[in-house]
Amino acid sequence: MNLAFDIVGRRSDGYHDIESVMHRIELADKIRIERLDIDPGSAESIRVHVFPKVVPDGKDNIAYRAAWAFFESTGERGAVSISIEKKIPVAAGLGGGSADAAAVLAGMNQLWDRPLVQEELFGVARSIGADVPFCLLCHGDSPRAWAALACGIGDRLAPLPPLPGIPLVVAKPEASLSAGEIYGMWDARTGEASGEGSYGVFRSKKTATKAQALADWMQSQNRCSLDMAQVAPFMVNELELLAAQICPELLGVKAALLELGATAALMSGSGPTVFGLFQSDNSAYAAARTLREQAAFVSQWGRLDVFVTRAGPRSAVGPDVDAGQV
Repeated sequence: MNLAFDIVGRRSDGYHDIESVMHRIELADKIRIERLDIDPGSAESIRVHVFPKVVPDGKDNIAYRAAWAFFESTGERGAVSISIEKKIPVAAGLGGGSADAAAVLAGMNQLWDRPLVQEELFGVARSIGADVPFCLLCHGDSPRAWAALACGIGDRLAPLPPLPGIPLVVAKPEASLSAGEIYGMWDARTGEASGEGSYGVFRSKKTATKAQALADWMQSQNRCSLDMAQVAPFMVNELELLAAQICPELLGVKAALLELGATAALMSGSGPTVFGLFQSDNSAYAAARTLREQAAFVSQWGRLDVFVTRAGPRSAVGPDVDAGQV
């Protein structure tokens, strides 16, 4: 998820320079990777199967591209089967596809006896997608980091101290948003404001971003005594109001989370998923139940998928929060 998301400007190659505080959460897909004893030149040498069928199997899946990139970068010959059980909502601003790609890279590197050192693996990750390096950084039971300040197109990462296992309520409205469309709206808005037209390259004149300020604050805090109320002023997503033009219900869900006791709430990435930070497990579960009940009576919201999960490593004390749908 993105605790803060600023766009610094649009590059001449069409990508956007961003500054964002990205944080791993425990909501995750389940992936099984197996080496296959078949001809590496076979059309079936990379098999990708997804359940439920919320994203494509085969070549149209980012996990396939990750496996192909691994073989291309290593010169290895082989065949692999990848099975994905989707738990992370799709087209939701939560980086589910990027997380799957990172898991495939890490898993295949292990199965093929680690032909790539870490920096080489990160190079392959960058070639697949802007968010894949962060997901690789945070992958596994003992990740190199749980949080990072992401700069450039999102692939330049400075690890940050994580939040202390904060309970989250994550809510995904029925609509699915295209990141390209939302960024295009930002281009049009900023191009018009600068007088350069929709396709002009725009550079923000901001000297400091909320993301950088939040990163500085996280670096300065004692994780064990963190006051989550202090996070709220830093939590800004420049794409939120643009996404709300297409999916206005996300603002209603955000307001509901705050009314239900969230210390802060924000849209993640290009949306439309909204998350709320809660002070306790009990308050998070109570809010999730109430939010789901409210969704049944607010016709404008449509279907609302609601999850309770956690941001940051689990504390040695206190009850666990299981990542699951409520």
